[in-house]
Amino acid sequence: MCCDRKSPTRKSPLLYTLAVFCMVLTCLSFSPKRAEAAKPVLHGVELELPHFAFHNYGIGGALGGRLNFPLTHHGLIRGFSDRFALSIGLDAYYTKHDQRYGGALGVPIVLHWGLYPTSIFSIYFELGVNVFLHDTLNPDTDILAYVPSWIMGAFGMKFHLTRRFAINLRFGSPYSSIGLSFML
Repeated sequence: MCCDRKSPTRKSPLLYTLAVFCMVLTCLSFSPKRAEAAKPVLHGVELELPHFAFHNYGIGGALGGRLNFPLTHHGLIRGFSDRFALSIGLDAYYTKHDQRYGGALGVPIVLHWGLYPTSIFSIYFELGVNVFLHDTLNPDTDILAYVPSWIMGAFGMKFHLTRRFAINLRFGSPYSSIGLSFML
């Protein structure tokens, strides 16, 4: 009888793989030679293209991109590597609404604050709005049904492979995503 149940402490192989991947990338960040060569560019426009997203409200996904325009030259914290930017994007969704799948467009407009504790790994926070228009929306009755999709907030991390190229992971609302970032 005790053997029929799955142990609550049993972990997923996917979680182990993700944890090992993060540890390896973090260890690479402490290599002095690699750190200097991969020091990310903090000023200039950043292009995030493409990113693949998983919508949090209903079943569906999205494909999109963003442009991040720096708002300050040296960040917000004096003596620390950080970046404060305005991020504007375009996302094409395929998601469920009223028991029917359909297309949607999202235009995220967020403030993006990135912190660079190492030259390989950075974290960021985003807060803003996401103009969300689904093809089944009736503007007179359904506009409030998508209020969660209009509020945008996220925590993310980037693994900088070179000075101008990074892998980007974002966890938040209305979607979580994985993508590539290029400093122009």
